[in-house]
Amino acid sequence: TTDRNGQGVGPASDHLAGQGDNDNDPNTPDDTGLDLVTGEITVEINTAGKITGTTKDVAPNSDVVITITGKDAAGKDVVIHKTVKT
Repeated sequence: TTDRNGQGVGPASDHLAGQGDNDNDPNTPDDTGLDLVTGEITVEINTAGKITGTTKDVAPNSDVVITITGKDAAGKDVVIHKTVKT
């Protein structure tokens, strides 16, 4: 069995085995935490104001919150939060 990053998932146990050097520092011990992989989002806005984009290493059907900040026609601050599904 593998996770969405292609990493093997072993049988359940009562302890956490070391997963390697997740912090890229050979002076620290193996990390028993999560196998952290940086996620990524790419967003484009066209001249009509349509927002499109892609995500990398975000599970399918996950919620992603996009926050848009700007100014309205009167120069007042505007903040919009939009939750979308991957």
